[in-house]
Amino acid sequence: MKRWLPLLVLPLLGCGEGFDEAYQIQTLRVLAVQKDVPYAMPDSDVNLRMLWHDGSDEAASDDRNVQIHWFGGCINPPGGFYYGCYGQLTPAFLPLALDPEAPSEIPTLYGRGDEFMVRVPPASQALETSRDPAVPLVGNSYVFFAACAGNLRLRAEYAEFLGDLTEGVMDHCVDVACAATVTQNCPTADCTPQILQACVDQACVGQLMGSTFAGGPDVDLGAFPLTCLDDAGNQLGPEDYVAGYSQYFIYPRVEDSATGLDRPEYENQNPVVRGFRFDGRPGCDFVDGASLELILGEADPDSEEPPELPCQFSAQRITVPVCADDGDRSCPEYAIRPSLRLDEVVEDDSVAVQAYGSDFVEQMWINYYVDRGGLRSPVRLLADAAKGPNDEYGSGFYAPEDPGPVHLWAVVHDNRGGMGWVRQTIWVE
Repeated sequence: MKRWLPLLVLPLLGCGEGFDEAYQIQTLRVLAVQKDVPYAMPDSDVNLRMLWHDGSDEAASDDRNVQIHWFGGCINPPGGFYYGCYGQLTPAFLPLALDPEAPSEIPTLYGRGDEFMVRVPPASQALETSRDPAVPLVGNSYVFFAACAGNLRLRAEYAEFLGDLTEGVMDHCVDVACAATVTQNCPTADCTPQILQACVDQACVGQLMGSTFAGGPDVDLGAFPLTCLDDAGNQLGPEDYVAGYSQYFIYPRVEDSATGLDRPEYENQNPVVRGFRFDGRPGCDFVDGASLELILGEADPDSEEPPELPCQFSAQRITVPVCADDGDRSCPEYAIRPSLRLDEVVEDDSVAVQAYGSDFVEQMWINYYVDRGGLRSPVRLLADAAKGPNDEYGSGFYAPEDPGPVHLWAVVHDNRGGMGWVRQTIWVE
């Protein structure tokens, strides 16, 4: 059984004269969302980090203000589909309804910035009985995000629906004692989102939906309820607005026989990215947070020498000449690849091995991106489930016609939700 854990960007309407190559970062783009625990367990935290870049011409403008928004709280939606989450996300969306100009951040529900944390609920809420007898208990969760170079707002019809529903739920479906306790410890002026998260009888909400909206609400509950507007109230397109979700699975908590510590029944680690090589030369601007934490953890605690960071050697400036053919394959090719240890990066597929007795490793691939110039192969196979690791995972870079800095990214994925990345800047002269 393979579980593909996507970083999905929801489709947004837009038009134009043509399309850039998908690997060319010339607009606002979300390249990756990393979970520190790709497979989670009940009663635990999952920390998410986003890799994004604004490649638009307006990126350097003082008027350009890109904000990252996160929405958590969706566990086991109907059918396992992301669009079944929007009802559960009512408490997370509510801060935008209460104060669109300055919505209050609520831990594990709604936040802003490059990082966000969600809380996995207890096993009774997080795990469901699976149709697959080999994996009898499993949970499924989605965390939504939006990157907006403007003002993020709820769609007008959804905001109205949300207000009506919230009023009814607060009047009829809230445990009063629970609400009083939540209010005492609530850090925000309006505690409604926290009360909706902790104190609501879901059966009551279902009955309320059936009576209040018997003819159906005047809003498509299967449509993403957010939009991004400029200061004049005009809707921004996909060059300025990216929305999507990151998914993870939840497995029962078990005790590790070697360490005595609790862990998920099935495990997966993020790929460790140790740097970047451009035309054989090492260097990088930064690696992802999980890789950096692991590399720092390898340092000798008794040594007086500072630990060697993976990007310390990036002070050596890497330069290449311009190419008049502007990133075309007729330009000189420079070999590029992230620095990886294949025996460290490629893991057994724990579900396939433990539950089914199959001798499979995880499937892995690398997405390469660039903001100027061209690439030979933007996607490269790193590991095949049956054949194992592939050492020929590098790509090639072709220089642009204009001088200046060029950013290169390599994002390493596995098919179980693991992810790591590195960025390298070179200079074209």
